[in-house]
Amino acid sequence: MKKSTFFTLSLLIFIFLLYSFTIKKNKTINIAVITWGGYAGGQYFNNGFEHSKKSRFYKQYGLKVNFIVLDDYISAREAFENNEVDLMWVTTTEFSYESNYLKDAQLVMLSSYSRGGDIIVANEYFFEKENPRICFGELSPGHTFYLEFIENNKDKFKYEPQEVKVASAIEASQAFTSREVDAAIVWSPDDKTCIENVENSQIIADTNDEHYKYLISDALVAKEKFIKKNKRQLKKLLKGWFQGVEEINESDEAKQYAAKILSEGLLMPVDYCYNAINNVHLCDLEDNQIFFGLKTTDDKRQTGKYYYDKYQNKFINLGYEIKEKRNWGNVRGSSIVQSLK
Repeated sequence: MKKSTFFTLSLLIFIFLLYSFTIKKNKTINIAVITWGGYAGGQYFNNGFEHSKKSRFYKQYGLKVNFIVLDDYISAREAFENNEVDLMWVTTTEFSYESNYLKDAQLVMLSSYSRGGDIIVANEYFFEKENPRICFGELSPGHTFYLEFIENNKDKFKYEPQEVKVASAIEASQAFTSREVDAAIVWSPDDKTCIENVENSQIIADTNDEHYKYLISDALVAKEKFIKKNKRQLKKLLKGWFQGVEEINESDEAKQYAAKILSEGLLMPVDYCYNAINNVHLCDLEDNQIFFGLKTTDDKRQTGKYYYDKYQNKFINLGYEIKEKRNWGNVRGSSIVQSLK
């Protein structure tokens, strides 16, 4: 055998062994998500919710990625605390309060903005009625939406609205359709059910409105130790994720395929999942750079710091206890985004 041939074969074997070792060494990354279109970029690039050899995360980066649906807030937080999941869904505004309890968690990436996925429905008497009742999920995105809506529409009310706090947007929708309240903050497509079941009701605001287009931002958090230990893997995860976002944002064919993947993973109809993706803005690298303050913007609402600070102070002023206030600098885990170009 010629020396050059022997050298080439030896090099190929070395590369193969190195690649195999890298794949084995890379732990499976488990990501807790909810029934929402805002995480479609990663799920699409993974070619499903469970890791497989068909996943582009695996093919291109040797990563094994699982998306685990944990809609229940308590279950998701317990799984995160027990290291059963490595990354977990949050919304930035609610995380401003929740970071008080998840003291070692940092925001790693911005996944999406709600753009029509959160809606306020109301009956015909809402603005004129004495003691109108509005229902929303306490310390949920609906809570934030309510506070922001009231701030922007004080002059429209004849009487001050009465708050009815429940556990989720689903319960808020049920309260509205059963006519227990005059308005509710719900998720799409529950707004259609509400309008169909309550005569002369209407949508009075949604997150497509200019006032609210950056208000509800979905993000992923990880523990600070995990970020430091797995920077290489996280860099690959975000790189593939943003490629998935770019393809979905630019191609309806890719979006339809993403909807099919969500349908299988969320056990929901394909049309529902397609609309769920349309009701968000999937965030790319540039959105993340602006969010983490790595790129300048004329609209401060695009920065995570703006709404994080605003709603941390609002929750404190409303009487919610924050024992140890974590400022934006403590929760801003921007090192992975910063490493990407």
